[in-house]
Parts: sequence; C-alpha cells; structure tokens
Amino acid sequence: MECEGQSGYSVKKVDAIIDQLIRMKFSEITAASESEILSSQHEMDIELAKSKYEMAKAHLLNKQKELDDYKSETLKAIRGESRMSVDLLNTMVADTEAQIKDAGSTLDAADQELKALLETSENRKREYDRLLSWADLYDKSSFAAKKMIVSQFIKAVRVGRDYNIEVDFNVSFDEFQSFCGVKSNESVKAEDAALVRTA
Repeated sequence: MECEGQSGYSVKKVDAIIDQLIRMKFSEITAASESEILSSQHEMDIELAKSKYEMAKAHLLNKQKELDDYKSETLKAIRGESRMSVDLLNTMVADTEAQIKDAGSTLDAADQELKALLETSENRKREYDRLLSWADLYDKSSFAAKKMIVSQFIKAVRVGRDYNIEVDFNVSFDEFQSFCGVKSNESVKAEDAALVRTA
C-alpha cells in the first residue's frame, strides 16, 4: 500500500473503506446473472467461429473430392475413355491441389480461432466461479481469511490526501469489469458516503 499526502492514516479506517468496497463489488457479482457477466457477445463470437470452421471444413472436403474426380478422369483419358486431354486434366489437378493447400490453411486458421475463443470462454467461466466462491466466503471469513481474499481480488491500494483511495483490481475479463462497473483502476474518496462512514 502506497501513501502520499498526510503522514498519518488510520489503518482501521482504510481497512473499513476497503471492506465496504469489496462487499459492494461482491454484491454486484452475486446480483448479476452468469450469462450477463460471461457475455452473450462472446457466445455469438464462438458460434460464428464454429460456422467458419464448418464452412472451411466442407470447402476442403469438396476440393478433395474434386481432386479425386480429376484423377479418375485422368486415368480414363490415359485409357482413351475420356474426351478431355491429359494435359488439361493435369493442369486442373495441379490447380485443385493448390486450392486444397489454401483450404487446409484456412481450416487450420479457423480451428485455431475457435480453440482460442473456447479457451477464453473456459477461463472466463473459471474466473467467474472463483469470484462467486470468494463472494460467498467473504462474509463468513475471519479477518485473516478476508485479508487473503482481498489480496487475490485487489492488486494494489494507494492512499492519498483525505483518504482518497485508489484501488487496482485483479479482475481480468472485460465483460465482468464493464458489466459490474469494476475498472482495473478505481478511485474511492473518503467523502463517498457508502464507503467511508465506517470510522
């Protein structure tokens, strides 16, 4: 905890302000629904990534089938059973092989994008569950346990003149921060009634 301004601060008062702030944030967590916090936009992004992956996969399979057809036709041309020339078919085979390579790269990129979104979704779910468990434990905890929970939830606290307290939160995902009004750096002044009238 960093201090600036006056030289003497009541630890009890600072602890009380932080306690009120934590209680307020935890009540916002428990009041919000999981879907609101985890973001419907993120779910839409996952669905879009799934569609892109399926389209890329279908395109690759079509190109592979097309290549098989050209190769079959080439065999027929060699046997004199096709009206198409071997040279033309060889060109079509080469073009299709290049398209298959591109389609494979597109599929790999779509796969990576989907995996990244799914991993982010899992991380957000874990973060949400962790915050819920902290919120549930906080009120029932001893002073020492509360300190431990606060140390997980808050990165840094700076105390300025007139108990102007600045808090850096450890909350990592943007939807939770924006939905609950938690900023990565939030300032609390001693005159803010709800937070400070706990001497």
